[in-house]
Amino acid sequence: MRPASKSIRGYSFLIGYYLLSITTREPPCSIELLVRQTSRARRSFSAEMYSAGPPTNARRSPSAANIEAAVNDSLKRLKTDYIDIYFSHRDDDKTPLVDTLGAYQKLIAAGKVRVIGASNYTGERLEEALNISAKEGIPAYQVLQPEYNLYDRAGYENDLEPVIKVHKVSVVTYYSLASSFLSGKYRSKTDTENSARGAKVAGYLNDRGLRIVSALVKVADCHDTEPAAIALASLIARPGVTAPITSATSVKQLETLAHGTRITLAPKETSHSSTKPAIRTESGKKRARSWGCHPANKCCEVGDEAPI
Repeated sequence: MRPASKSIRGYSFLIGYYLLSITTREPPCSIELLVRQTSRARRSFSAEMYSAGPPTNARRSPSAANIEAAVNDSLKRLKTDYIDIYFSHRDDDKTPLVDTLGAYQKLIAAGKVRVIGASNYTGERLEEALNISAKEGIPAYQVLQPEYNLYDRAGYENDLEPVIKVHKVSVVTYYSLASSFLSGKYRSKTDTENSARGAKVAGYLNDRGLRIVSALVKVADCHDTEPAAIALASLIARPGVTAPITSATSVKQLETLAHGTRITLAPKETSHSSTKPAIRTESGKKRARSWGCHPANKCCEVGDEAPI
């Protein structure tokens, strides 16, 4: 394991943020080995998350047989006796929902899984699954993992959010920083040329995307932090969102993300319509200049030109 990874892990334990996301693959992937090393020592600091049916897995269908086999394989590899949260990674309309949920009922009864969640479901199918659970008296999805960030909003807000409000389902968002685009480090196609995320980020490099980043930069300057922290704080402030999922490759990045959990945004900042001038610190001015934000005392004047 790289020294940087050890540093991130140590810092995560220190500040109390440690959640591992594991996608079931054959053979065991390196992150599973990381869980094996840490979970026995400090179990309370880790939550193991698994996904049924990812594209790289031969067990694509969330059928009862596939789920049971995948869970047993993961438990054996990880040398653990239970999984905290098990996600159905994607829906399969050819597999009856009652079969999938019935499989989870057996695994929960056996103590192998504690809580189940759904990812990449439509609002209609999620509601159907929740209604089946209520009707049949079997475990229901308690967590939803949708794609949601300040750029990709419509799918969650228009389709899924109404369902989770009614059924009180917890939400953990993925692509919370839009493949790091909302960190502000990608401002042109040139910035993406040497990035593994370049192809994905290129789709955000348009007028709307750049206006969103500009708004984040201005609000970040007000809070003396980075755009990524404001992007996370905005998601956390959204009613219904329990926690955003993101990743870090350095302690510095992790510090920024952790800061986002401690920021309380004013209503005008979350709606990005503030017209009140902000008091800018010297460090804030320097950061703003580095991101191309020059007008003095205007860092919170986001206005309608940059609706998020």
